[in-house]
Amino acid sequence: MQLTRLITRYRTTGQVKASVSAHQFATRYTVADVDLLAYIDKAHGNLSGPATRRILEREDEAVRAEMLPILMERSPDGAVFTGADPGPEPPITRQFES
Repeated sequence: MQLTRLITRYRTTGQVKASVSAHQFATRYTVADVDLLAYIDKAHGNLSGPATRRILEREDEAVRAEMLPILMERSPDGAVFTGADPGPEPPITRQFES
């Protein structure tokens, strides 16, 4: 079937070109992400991947610790999403007056 199609194409156009369309995966990282990672890697002397990851994790922890008091001040009820799972919600109970 493939051969027949290619022969037919050659007879009609005189050429046989690959018509393979390359499917790209969705882009996970932006160009800015890659540039920032390259900058960090260069600034720290081209460390291994795990070492660079640990540096970025420590930076993330430091920024969160610095921003948490500011966010709590600005939040009307002091509730700030920290990324941790808050767990199940308590059951709703109703108090009735007798």
